[in-house]
Amino acid sequence: MAKITRRTDLKRRWHSWSGSGRDLKRLGRLVESLIADRRKAFASEFDELYDSTYGIRADSKASLDYKEERRRQYDSEFGVTIRIDHGGASISGPVDEVLEEMDRRRVTNIRLSGDFPSLSRGEALEIEFNWNWALDPVTLRVSSGDQGWANQAFARLSEEIDVGKPKTNFFLRPAGSVFLAVVSWLLLGASLFLIFENFSEKVRSAVAVMGGLGLGLLTALGLFSRKLLPPLEVVEEGGSGAAGRRLTIFLTSVLLAAIVGVVVNRIS
Repeated sequence: MAKITRRTDLKRRWHSWSGSGRDLKRLGRLVESLIADRRKAFASEFDELYDSTYGIRADSKASLDYKEERRRQYDSEFGVTIRIDHGGASISGPVDEVLEEMDRRRVTNIRLSGDFPSLSRGEALEIEFNWNWALDPVTLRVSSGDQGWANQAFARLSEEIDVGKPKTNFFLRPAGSVFLAVVSWLLLGASLFLIFENFSEKVRSAVAVMGGLGLGLLTALGLFSRKLLPPLEVVEEGGSGAAGRRLTIFLTSVLLAAIVGVVVNRIS
């Protein structure tokens, strides 16, 4: 009779994330805790995994000793590794040590992953922050034959990553991008129309339309919102992200341009 096997594969993506090196360390310690829990459970699963893989039954002291040695070996293979890319250079190793060498201004990729023994087939726990991905740059993936552990790890890590979602996360979603684009188009179009008050109506309308279309094209290409609101940021300890400041400055600038247009129009 064929043996029943069960597997749990969970995956989630985020539009944006902002945090400091301390936040990354806290996330790393949570991963270490989850891997430690999996290591404890692995001891009770080892015999079945070992026998099904190698077809060996422990029926003598020599084979028992060998199996115990193999159990210790596989148990020692559990761990956590973080890899950080700075353009063409990369560094990987223990979480705290690697994060000490991170240059937050140049980082292009961070991958935090659990290390599992080769005997534990299909086990995976990985969090990736990728600055090169235009959409959903944060990915969490958990796979395991232990459904309870997989669900717990996925829920706890999702909750921790959620803490790093900036307030501007809404504007990186489709609905938020459309809202930001519409408001920006209206403000920019009105500002240009008023600023060019002394020109003919056709010229003013053309300038307003061209400005709105230009902004609309950048938004459609995903350039506007991504440049204005960076989806990923590693900030200084105790500092805040640039996304909120950029959004406030942009909307304030466009609004002030509209006000200036109204004032100039009244004076003239």
